[in-house]
Amino acid sequence: MEQRRLRHRILVVPLPLHSPPPSAAGEHRATVVALDREEATAARVARPKRMRSYSYAAGMGLPDEIVVWDIFLRLPSKAILRCRAVCRSWRGITSAPDFLLAHHRRQPSLPLVALDATDSGLSLSDATAKCCPPILGFDDYDGWKLAASCDGLLLVSLSNARFSICNPATRQCAPLPGLTTVRYIHVAGLYPHGSSGDYRVLYWKRPEYYILSMQQRHSSRRIGVPTASPDMKMVMREEEGLISKTRDPPIMLRNCLHWKPAHYDDPNYAAGIVVFDTVTELFRLMPGPAAAATTASRRTSLHDMDGSIGLGCFDEESATAKIWVLEDYEKEVWSFKYQIELPVWSMPHHAYVQRVVLPHSRNMLVCRHSNFFSSCMFHHDTNGNLLEELRWGPWRSSITGHWFKESLVKHAFFPSPSGAPPLLFRKLRDDGRI
Repeated sequence: MEQRRLRHRILVVPLPLHSPPPSAAGEHRATVVALDREEATAARVARPKRMRSYSYAAGMGLPDEIVVWDIFLRLPSKAILRCRAVCRSWRGITSAPDFLLAHHRRQPSLPLVALDATDSGLSLSDATAKCCPPILGFDDYDGWKLAASCDGLLLVSLSNARFSICNPATRQCAPLPGLTTVRYIHVAGLYPHGSSGDYRVLYWKRPEYYILSMQQRHSSRRIGVPTASPDMKMVMREEEGLISKTRDPPIMLRNCLHWKPAHYDDPNYAAGIVVFDTVTELFRLMPGPAAAATTASRRTSLHDMDGSIGLGCFDEESATAKIWVLEDYEKEVWSFKYQIELPVWSMPHHAYVQRVVLPHSRNMLVCRHSNFFSSCMFHHDTNGNLLEELRWGPWRSSITGHWFKESLVKHAFFPSPSGAPPLLFRKLRDDGRI
């Protein structure tokens, strides 16, 4: 008898992490955030009612420059959408392209967590929804994937082999018929294309690479395996696709996509970072920090470091994570920045462990999976002190590796809204909960 497939309730959540100050004795006290439990008052985040005070301030005759650039830019996207209903002036101000771009750049970049429950009728508690409101909510079978994230846009593939691009802030969604998983596809990256306003998807389908434009979503363009040097031909292994071996998303910098080193122990790779120039559409290698290749562990990760690239190398023997930063992009000069102590409980041992470096705070997020149905997350500082313990109750959690910055920037490739909400948002309420 064929086993019946179970539908899962899927949520994607941006995770706002807090760093509690040390106690008077200098010791860190961990905050246990029991997410998805009604009694977990520690998870509740107070949200000041700013709109009334801002409306009053505007009525007192504040200059538009102060209202727009000192007040509106600090508001979350949901509040900006509400501001548009106040008056025509505010609607025009908050719909201007320059304001939308400036507002997006000011938003925090948050790590995305995927929650999965086999009970499709399960919902988040009010405490959890207020602390971590989900941006995607839908039902699907095993096989769905968050394939890419860029500028507030998410690329999602469902179990039915269909891809869609969406903007959670505006709840817009567009299908991508030019992508299909009938033949195996690995999405390498989603990126903006210069000043054209277009976004493109770079993906690998054996044995070559393709590019799909959002302006021409029905067909892809084959680019083969273009390389900037003969050495790259060997590295780019047409038979398997080098980039398809890493699950970590790339870092976008200077119109180039950057992927972490695939194999530090293989001399053919020379500890190189794979780079794809989105203008010339050529692959090349960038050398990583030489000291990173001498560490005992081969676990590495790339990070966006405010206009530069950081490389983290996890050393299981010394229980540390060392972080290097690319100081000079043109000369490819790296410098060692800092080291994070890894707590004993974050070591793999008999559990599957995910780790993400939080470059802005120099902290780390660890997700430990003790079995298929149980996982918990730990937020700790540079010295290994536990800051927060995140418990998701009956939900199975995983770190996607993708980051999210809200954006209200308009895109022509999204269709006009219809009556029914798109599938990816169908299990969300208007207040962001489910």
